[in-house]
Amino acid sequence: MIKAGRAAVKLLLRIQWLLTAPQGFIARLFPKKPSQPGGYIFSQTALKGQRLFGARAEMTSCEVVAVYNALKYLGIPASYESVRSAFLGSGALSLFFLGFFGGNPYSLVRVLRRFGVDAKACKPDDAGKACILSFFNPGSLSIHTVFCESRGEELFAYNYHPGDRGVRRVKVGAGEVVEAVEVG
Repeated sequence: MIKAGRAAVKLLLRIQWLLTAPQGFIARLFPKKPSQPGGYIFSQTALKGQRLFGARAEMTSCEVVAVYNALKYLGIPASYESVRSAFLGSGALSLFFLGFFGGNPYSLVRVLRRFGVDAKACKPDDAGKACILSFFNPGSLSIHTVFCESRGEELFAYNYHPGDRGVRRVKVGAGEVVEAVEVG
């Protein structure tokens, strides 16, 4: 059941990725909240009170947070709002249930390229020094996306778990990864 559901979710995300149209006008419908401090976002619960399209940012913004953290890692100046606007403007948010499912992992390369990053989809094992991984939460149909940096043989994730105050050493099995994007 879970396997069939995951296949259906992946198919819907692929279809949405192929059919998205620019949605920049939607960004003007929602007031902007103050930016996050200049550092990394370690937990998307820090976004409490902000909106991502039609949903609460602390629940659905992991793709936006992953791109924001990747840009910080690469030294590219960007605010959370500018990354959120890039998602809205490039049609990279899930169109299902007014963005309730957050961003589309298959659109991350398109968003990163808006900031001049030479990103590319890759296999999880070939991700290089820094990457963004989207994976299924264990025993669930929901997807979570994190920015990861490789330190030697270990992988460290930003925004891996609500309440994190720093990076977390992780091991993500290739079987549960939906999309991997190399950023550096």
